[in-house]
Amino acid sequence: MNRKRSEAEHEFFLTGVKTWLDVEGAISEFRRQVQERCKAVVQTRLADAARASGIEWTTDDLRDYEESDTDGRYLGTQLFVEAFGRLYFYVAFYHEGGYAAPVCLWRKRANLAVDLWTLAPDNCYGNSLVFGPELSEEQCSEFEEYLNQAIDLFIAFLTKAGGLKKYVASAEKGPG
Repeated sequence: MNRKRSEAEHEFFLTGVKTWLDVEGAISEFRRQVQERCKAVVQTRLADAARASGIEWTTDDLRDYEESDTDGRYLGTQLFVEAFGRLYFYVAFYHEGGYAAPVCLWRKRANLAVDLWTLAPDNCYGNSLVFGPELSEEQCSEFEEYLNQAIDLFIAFLTKAGGLKKYVASAEKGPG
């Protein structure tokens, strides 16, 4: 197939390539900066979170986090909680407008840590416990302050619950 493109098709293609490369570069840089800023906040609070949870984490355990769904996009950092799930620290950007900077503890099965979930009914969203504020447009670019507040809420919850380690230990044992 050796069809010659029209001049308009040729120009459209070249404009598309240049625009795509510029936009992709800007998106990659935005993603990198948001994840780096989330990670910096978490690194300063990781010892506190580890102490409250009863689980030893180091900054080497932090991994970049990116996800999207029908509600929006999410960028930040995460920790794996062996046999249990994940712990996310992120910024949420919603399609319908709005932002958030929460901490989310996600369990991989609904039968894990049921007692822990019952301690925070207002924070339950299926298999996730979510702590942290919604942000205004003005607050969004300064999300670190609000992510830090979300970490405070999460640590207070874990401290009151007696840590996370005992729930992880139950998950490691598996069903009765």
